[in-house]
Amino acid sequence: MQPLLVYGIIRALSLAERGPAAEVAEAFAAMAKGLRWTQNANYLRDPIMRAFLADYAYVELVGPGGIAREADTALGMLLISPQSKYPPHRHPAQEVYLVLAGEANWWREGEPWRILPAAALVHHEPNVAHAMRTLNQPLLALYAWRGEIGTAARLVGN
Repeated sequence: MQPLLVYGIIRALSLAERGPAAEVAEAFAAMAKGLRWTQNANYLRDPIMRAFLADYAYVELVGPGGIAREADTALGMLLISPQSKYPPHRHPAQEVYLVLAGEANWWREGEPWRILPAAALVHHEPNVAHAMRTLNQPLLALYAWRGEIGTAARLVGN
């Protein structure tokens, strides 16, 4: 994992442990060092995503590759470094985020950008394009995917 992401995890957990989702963050922090952070394979092959790859990672806790195996549910943590943009993308799984640390701008197809703070819940219906832009803090969010989780997210036009 990139050194910037390691620093981002430490900083995000520190922020989260002082925020409204502190109990979730503390439980996650207890196991964070031993987890296998990864990145979307579709993004690894996309030259447009090279810069973003240095700024993002996720860990699957529950799901096909998680500590607890599930076929149609995934639960994990997403980390995005400060001042980063997760470009518009979509996937067939339904998705919910609980923001643990960091304010970020969130966008969903057909809606304006909006700033959401820690403890905010974000819901994306299947195949609806969405994106995120972090501000001055790393974004750490608990995510849940339900449904067709075997199909990774794909970028869509900006």
